[in-house]
Amino acid sequence: MRQAAQDERSVLTYRDRDLKFWFIPLLGDSISKSPVERLNCLFEDASYWKVSVADPALQYDSDNNALAFLDVSQVTHVIEGRKAPLISETTSLNSVGVNYQLALNYTGNRFNPSAYADMYAYQGGWYVNNSMGLSNTGRLARFETYALKESLNTGTFVRLGDAFSYPSPLGESKQFAGLSWGTDQNLRPGDFAPVLPTLRNGNVMAGPVEVFINDTLQFQQTLQNGVYDLRNIPAQNGFNSYTVRTLDALGNPVTVQREIYLPASLLPPGISRWRLDTGFQRQDVYSANAHYGAPFVAGRYARGINHDVSVGGYGLVSKSVSSFAGEVDQRLSELWTAHLGFLTARNAQQQGQGVQARLEGGGKLWRILGERTYAFKPLPSIGSRAALVMQQLAQAQWSGLAGWNFGLTLAQSQRELGSREDVAVLSASTQLADSGVSAAVSLTQTRSAASRQNNLTVSLFIPLNKINDKDKDKDNNTNRSVFASHSSADGVQLSRAQFNSSGQAVQDPDWNVGVTQGSPAAFSSIDGAWTQKTDKLELQAMGRSSQGVPSGYISLRSGLLWAGGSRFSTRPVAGAFALVSTAQEGVEIYHENRSVGKTDANGMLLVSSLRALDSNRISINPATWPIHWIAPKVEQQVVAPRGGGVMVSFKINADVWPEQTLITPIGPDGKLFPAGTVVVALVDGERRETVVDRRGQVWIGELLPSKSFAIVFAKKRCEFSLPMPSDSTGPVTVLPNQCQDLP
Repeated sequence: MRQAAQDERSVLTYRDRDLKFWFIPLLGDSISKSPVERLNCLFEDASYWKVSVADPALQYDSDNNALAFLDVSQVTHVIEGRKAPLISETTSLNSVGVNYQLALNYTGNRFNPSAYADMYAYQGGWYVNNSMGLSNTGRLARFETYALKESLNTGTFVRLGDAFSYPSPLGESKQFAGLSWGTDQNLRPGDFAPVLPTLRNGNVMAGPVEVFINDTLQFQQTLQNGVYDLRNIPAQNGFNSYTVRTLDALGNPVTVQREIYLPASLLPPGISRWRLDTGFQRQDVYSANAHYGAPFVAGRYARGINHDVSVGGYGLVSKSVSSFAGEVDQRLSELWTAHLGFLTARNAQQQGQGVQARLEGGGKLWRILGERTYAFKPLPSIGSRAALVMQQLAQAQWSGLAGWNFGLTLAQSQRELGSREDVAVLSASTQLADSGVSAAVSLTQTRSAASRQNNLTVSLFIPLNKINDKDKDKDNNTNRSVFASHSSADGVQLSRAQFNSSGQAVQDPDWNVGVTQGSPAAFSSIDGAWTQKTDKLELQAMGRSSQGVPSGYISLRSGLLWAGGSRFSTRPVAGAFALVSTAQEGVEIYHENRSVGKTDANGMLLVSSLRALDSNRISINPATWPIHWIAPKVEQQVVAPRGGGVMVSFKINADVWPEQTLITPIGPDGKLFPAGTVVVALVDGERRETVVDRRGQVWIGELLPSKSFAIVFAKKRCEFSLPMPSDSTGPVTVLPNQCQDLP
């Protein structure tokens, strides 16, 4: 008898007259909680369980006369799939910087200059930002000013200053100045990412368990015999297929597979998402820098009750308008979920109520979404739009149908005192060749009481790179493609062709040129764009000639940064940065396998494009180094705060030979020593030996840290000193210091 979580043993079992049941003396706790009902009985003072031969927990091997029993109600192994957030061990650098842009537009036979500046600082965990712009009319506009503190440990943020409130269930939000406080799933994505429902299974013999998510191995573990309980297995929004592989009682592979559809609105069990916004509404943003109106307060809360249910609520209160909502998300089956919300809103003129319902589901090759908001009484907007009467959305996607992917979108909306608007989009795309050539077709219809328009668009994408052509560097380092499209809207024809070229390295230029031809007005134009980046700046230029009338745009983007006691002139810092130190000049630095530059005379390089609050891989490539350079690490994973930076040190040591270095000792006759010649060194008084290989070379790993060695050959003892490291990348030869004749 093999029973999960028990040692293998010999037992006395019985069968009923019709051979439909087993009577087995099982060990362990009661199994009456199992989904399959099993009876307990006594016979000759022994307790037996009555188990059907069709019971999925029972396996019988008639050849070996062995029974195996696995009861999934008795968990012996709990496997937690959710990973802790990645917290950087590197100390964050305080910094002050400015990103700026100078631009010059040419249109209407005149030049129009403009400027933009984004000033920021990171100090003591706070990120402070102020962005401003200067238009061609000389007006100075302030876009936003705020201070932000984010915590990876708690997954929460605090923002003081300009912000946008959390969107209402109808997608509306307010721009305001004040306090915004709550959770941010980008700080701890592992907490808020959807997780797969708990799955119990087991193995009656010790063996491996492997978990695959969407055909990709996520983790594997060796378990003792028993029942495992998989919990909080991370997944992605949408369709997920997860497969668990174990071994049965006979050592044969056992596969359990489940397919689950997970919407973003369904939170993991026990996880809460919340936010509070309060302050004064900002008004006249584009014409006034500091015009604030009435105060308001808004809040949002949602919590995952279990794998099948999440509940939440929303509320906003101000002097002129208020809005409230309660909602619940419910899993209907493994591939379908539903959302139901009740909404109410009021302003000075009216009050309305409504209901919002959504049905969402999907499989490996399809996805369907249907949503409808219906107002029993028109729902006033929290902004300036008319009250909502009705809006509905239907989306469907299919893939893999004869190599084509299809999409259908139907949207309708109606507001008070307005006509209903309808939009329908049907799209299809396919890959025509293994080289990546693809085609797409889109048919759009827009309809209202006043107008109706049909638009048909056909496009073709052709990559020009040669696949697996490793003999041509240009083909490997530059992506080239051609894009062509033709659209027809109620008899108006428009055709376009464009050539694109983009480099894979940061310093490689990106450019494109395109031609547009239209009818019936014989409209035509030619345009082009070019972007070049260096470690100091970004240059961009665009030009267009339409009907012989030229227009254009040129801009320079750069930045200044003070961090780590130094000032840097750099490309605009996007998100976060890293100061990379190697102690050597000319070391090429890579960010996510993409070259971002080489270190300067001080062995430093500023990497200005890190993803804030996320793992970034910084690496160096030792393939082109001199042979004597060594570094304990050639790759590091770092997490930088928003607007701040981290110091990344690789500590290249150019003053010692690496242990794997080979040297070539030369004999007193100027020839190589034969293979097998013994080489001797003293290390702390201990004798160490190695030998000359068949090429006449010696591996010095066995000699270090001694600085000298001796070779006895042809009745001579020759003393050698290890050479000092040099920049030479070729064979290193060593001549003897002295040679003495042996008696």
